[in-house]
Amino acid sequence: MHNLKLLGFKLYNLLFYFTVYSFLGWGIETLYMSVQAGHFIKRGFLFGPFCVIYGFGALILIVLLTPKCKNFVQFLFGSMLLTTALEYITGYALEKIYNKKWWDYSDLFLNINGYIALKCTCFWGILSIFLIYLPKPHIDKLINEIPLRIGTIFFYILSIFFIINGAASIVLNFFN
Repeated sequence: MHNLKLLGFKLYNLLFYFTVYSFLGWGIETLYMSVQAGHFIKRGFLFGPFCVIYGFGALILIVLLTPKCKNFVQFLFGSMLLTTALEYITGYALEKIYNKKWWDYSDLFLNINGYIALKCTCFWGILSIFLIYLPKPHIDKLINEIPLRIGTIFFYILSIFFIINGAASIVLNFFN
């Protein structure tokens, strides 16, 4: 399990990246939305403190961009393009599946169908640089310092958690 690879990356590491970035994204978005509203706003599709679009976004950046981008500008524009594409596809799919718009940027300048907007694209680029260049080396170090036996147990627990949570979220969101 520890040496299984997907697109040249250890599956073990990818799951931990997904978990950490889903949690960080949930924290950033929940804080931002709660401050704007003046009270706690729970963000994310899953139950619990995880916003999986950030986890998937980070995986896309780590797998597709970090091995190929040789400079900061390439990474900035690549991350803007990929995270915006992810946001559009996710917003569109969620609306078609649940007949509900999970976010709406219709009031923002240069938006496309309310799913994406220029302001958000710029924000995703800046956030991507911050999240990949600052915490990722520390996350890598942390992952490598977890004893293999404990890491393997966490890997299976997290996998089961995300599968059950994802399935429950899909079903329960149909009834909301």
